[in-house]
Amino acid sequence: MNSNGGENGSNNRSDHPLWYQRHHTQLLLYIAASFALVGLGGLLKGVLFEFLRVSIFEAGFVAVLVTATGMLSLFYALYAPKP
Repeated sequence: MNSNGGENGSNNRSDHPLWYQRHHTQLLLYIAASFALVGLGGLLKGVLFEFLRVSIFEAGFVAVLVTATGMLSLFYALYAPKP
């Protein structure tokens, strides 16, 4: 065993046979999408209100829907049954 913890100089974790089962890569994509949607919600509200002259209530409503979709994606990624 070398100083990196691997054998034969291999420190690439993705070549481990159980790497996908331990890290659930597909669920990590849901987490990334959820953070993108949460961030997009705030940005979208500003763009709709400032540039497209949508009322603050309508822009807020759209932002809440996008942000809620992101939160649901995050909850799915965290609490979904593991594949």
